Amino acid sequence: MSNKEITSYFRLALSLLQLHELDENRQKIYNSAIFQLERLEQPLESLDEPQIRKLGFTQNISQKIAELLHTGSFMELQELLDITPKGVLDIMDIKGLGAKKVQTLWKECNISSLVQLKEACAAGNIAKVKGFGEKTQASILQEIEFKKANESKKRYDQAEPFAEWIAKNLEQKFGKAELLGAFRRRSEIIENIEVLVEAENPTEVHDFLNSLEEIETDQMACSPFVWRGFFVDSALP
Repeated sequence: MSNKEITSYFRLALSLLQLHELDENRQKIYNSAIFQLERLEQPLESLDEPQIRKLGFTQNISQKIAELLHTGSFMELQELLDITPKGVLDIMDIKGLGAKKVQTLWKECNISSLVQLKEACAAGNIAKVKGFGEKTQASILQEIEFKKANESKKRYDQAEPFAEWIAKNLEQKFGKAELLGAFRRRSEIIENIEVLVEAENPTEVHDFLNSLEEIETDQMACSPFVWRGFFVDSALP
């Protein structure tokens, strides 16, 4: 996990604290940690908690970074995610919408999904909300359309867990599976995950992939030697 990714998790934690109007002291602590992380040149991914502390981080933040590197999250962030609806998290991802604006949409306008937000913008209702206006409403609509057009594309670091998961499952089942294409080239943007599988019978590969709940088959796009589908949670092909 890169320093940039680590920083993004702390930014998310800070935004969630602001969204729920929780503990201003913790907000300051996260803000300070983000400031340090943005200026840190040494990679953190191979360090343990004592080594992280030696770089100038507090014990509290060092422990969270170590937990994040070990588990992919940290307890306080997970607690904040658990009390935030998934649709609200999607709204937070809209460019130009800070925590206060998202809170207004959620608490005052009862909007808790991108679908509801798009409908409200299309009806002209968001422009009437204090602090928004026509320009912000148009920008929100544009950003929602952009996200929809690119929802199946992922940054390399976002695609990595999906790629490793599918390759590991296929390798365990059939003995040999190798990641190819854009992921193998470590392209910045991944539009699909390609895996070459060695198997005596292609039908068995199809049957195995069809049995996995985490992915869904695109029957019309499959052929005897090629299985095509997408990850249910991410739409990544």
